[in-house]
Amino acid sequence: MTLLEIRNWFVLDSGRYDLRAADLTDNGANKYIAAGTRLLDHLAKHNKSNAEHIEDLIVGQYKLDISNCRSIHSVFVGNADGRWKLERKDFDILRQVYTEPEADIDGGRPLYYAINILGLEPAQKDVESYDVAYDYGNVMFGAHQIYRGIWWMPPVDEVYTMSIFGIFDSITMTADTDVNNWSMNYPDLLVQASIYALTQYNNRSRATTELDKVLFAMKNLDYDAAEQEMAEYTEMEG
Repeated sequence: MTLLEIRNWFVLDSGRYDLRAADLTDNGANKYIAAGTRLLDHLAKHNKSNAEHIEDLIVGQYKLDISNCRSIHSVFVGNADGRWKLERKDFDILRQVYTEPEADIDGGRPLYYAINILGLEPAQKDVESYDVAYDYGNVMFGAHQIYRGIWWMPPVDEVYTMSIFGIFDSITMTADTDVNNWSMNYPDLLVQASIYALTQYNNRSRATTELDKVLFAMKNLDYDAAEQEMAEYTEMEG
């Protein structure tokens, strides 16, 4: 179902017709649907939680920032010679090995990566460039909160394609024609979670009822995930 269809269902079941305009456009309902989406994403891992981010790298690149990624599980890099998995290292350890500023480090085939520390501390939130004698280029200035990133070494010496595997949040629907995993596969669950988001502060009884429905349905998704994990693996000769 599209966002428009979910919104109409949400308004009907919640009785909050004021959250939808006369022409059926949004008048506040979308924020509760977005909150319901986030709630479902974080309650349980599901079959669309795992995703892959693919991007070509440019010569000299040593970091990549991606949005809506909750957890990075593995990183692969490929070129004309094949594809290989980067070895994860602790960020501090990797910086102790590669001590020079990134621009001064010789490029090569990337071998190691670390989860990057993107942001400056809160008191430096308005800093837009480095004002120090010696720096590292890992920081993202400005609004970094929705991003998660990796920092790898050495910087790439040619064009590579990088694949980052991890757990990602569902798409936040904004246009009436938008869809996401929940709206397409579990629209009733999304509506219930959205009503919970609406009522949790001013109607505890209704909120408890809706949350109970959500948690009961999520158990079935947990069973599906467990069944998938229990599926037989076979060893591959490398």
